[in-house]
Amino acid sequence: MAPRILVAVISLAMTLGHAQAQAILGAEPTSYPNRAIRIIVPFPPGGPADMIARLVAQRMSEDWGQPVLVENRAGGNTAIGAQVAARSAPDGYTLLVVSASYSVSPSLYKLGYDPLADLAPISLLASVPFVLVTYPDYEADTIAQVIAAAKAKPGEINFASSGNGSAPHLAAEMLAQATGTKLVHVPFKGGAPAITEVVAGRVQLYFSTVTQALPFIKSGKLKAIAVSSRKRSTALPEVPTLEESGVPNFDIVDWFGVLAPRRTPVATLERLSAEIVRGANQPDMKERLVKEGFDVIASTPEEFDRRLRSDVEMYGRIVKSAGVKVE
Repeated sequence: MAPRILVAVISLAMTLGHAQAQAILGAEPTSYPNRAIRIIVPFPPGGPADMIARLVAQRMSEDWGQPVLVENRAGGNTAIGAQVAARSAPDGYTLLVVSASYSVSPSLYKLGYDPLADLAPISLLASVPFVLVTYPDYEADTIAQVIAAAKAKPGEINFASSGNGSAPHLAAEMLAQATGTKLVHVPFKGGAPAITEVVAGRVQLYFSTVTQALPFIKSGKLKAIAVSSRKRSTALPEVPTLEESGVPNFDIVDWFGVLAPRRTPVATLERLSAEIVRGANQPDMKERLVKEGFDVIASTPEEFDRRLRSDVEMYGRIVKSAGVKVE
């Protein structure tokens, strides 16, 4: 190659970037992925979203031969980590794993990003119902008895939550609205102290995730009254749903899904979706998730998008009608 042409090629590569320069020069671009991928988790380590992200990361790394790193960016009810992901390069090398609280945030916070416009759904991986629990010797064993007790003692029945504006808080507000009862909210800083107070009998009710409540239910420290999903939980098949118990159109679950910056190339999103769905349906990964109390979904991007938009609207309605505000 003549010196002047060589200089021009080097200049072009430095200006446009390696992949673009290769395309202009007629060479095949390097295939995706060719370097490390990071998965942002907007929660501290150790929770269900973190666990799912690490399972996905391990499977992707094994299958693609590239490092897949989990980065915890907690704070702001998922807003901090989500904003980092939304502002990242749309190249397929930054992903975001979120829970249902991601769809609550628009109703409670002024966000620095648009959760529907700035991030693209890849797959809804799994869900876990909430289960309404109480301590073993509480007077009510069924939803009908809980409603009767609440109507007989308006403003005297307490329910715990993992924080003001959290999904367990809004599930209880939805139950109160649907049944015409008045329940008193007792917020805690996380699910662990909330469930501890219910086990101790100091708070009557709590919408816990099945994954969190399962050990306490199995050991007899908590009593399960009903689950919040339309279908019974695979982990608690003997516990009826709220709909079965006479509360119509009740369907609130904690779900976990993967998103990417919105302008990520369609081909890259499709490859990510196919890989993540395939991994989630592998017997070992599926068995691990079911054992922890999750229902494996592994949806298409379109199915995840519909669920996300539906939940943003539903939680917005609950927040407004219940007058929920955060400090």
